[in-house]
Amino acid sequence: MWLKICSVMMVVFMACNLVTFSAVQPKYVFVHINQKQFSAFVGEQNPYINQEGRVMVPVRIITHFGVKIDDVYQDFKKLTVSVDVDGLNLNVAVGQKTMKFNEQTVVLECAPQKVRESIFVPLRALSETFGAKVHYEHSTKKVLIYFK
Repeated sequence: MWLKICSVMMVVFMACNLVTFSAVQPKYVFVHINQKQFSAFVGEQNPYINQEGRVMVPVRIITHFGVKIDDVYQDFKKLTVSVDVDGLNLNVAVGQKTMKFNEQTVVLECAPQKVRESIFVPLRALSETFGAKVHYEHSTKKVLIYFK
């Protein structure tokens, strides 16, 4: 009898841990910019889908948007990133649902997050700020970004 009870308890315990583990794991997604797949740096977190269902990417992805980056300043104490792009300025802060692009406030779907040593932002808002068209394919977990 004790053996049956212990066996049942073990199965329940393992099932609970499996559900908890899968709930906290980020869901990875593939990002393609003008038909070329974006890759994370070695040791950097890949683009992922956060708990709010938004695709998050490192701010540095803008280097793949075909724009000239003049300067990048990351302040990890204040959790902010400031990027000078083609004479314009982009400011992002972790935890704030807005970003500044050339003195214009852009509302984000969700707040930027710090992951390891990178600051991640919602991909759609960042891409559309730079004039891209964004399409998400649910079946393949691909985000397709097109610039003219």
